[in-house]
Amino acid sequence: MALYLPNAKISQVHGQPLRVKGRFIVPMYHPAAALHQGSLRPVIESDFSKLPDLISQVANVPEYSENPTEEKQDPTQLSLF
Repeated sequence: MALYLPNAKISQVHGQPLRVKGRFIVPMYHPAAALHQGSLRPVIESDFSKLPDLISQVANVPEYSENPTEEKQDPTQLSLF
């Protein structure tokens, strides 16, 4: 399942931990991105080097919610006609 963060760009959210449905998530560039764009290598290495500290602080990571102020509604069946 892909994580969908509305209007989020990986360049803005990489390395920032969050919890989604009880799971610890750290958005990161794919390592192969450094092969295509060499300037990303230090960024990717930095994000990976931060993982041990982030994992040790997992209890402090906030829970992500899609719409924190809006309650989820039950889906409704649409009519074809």
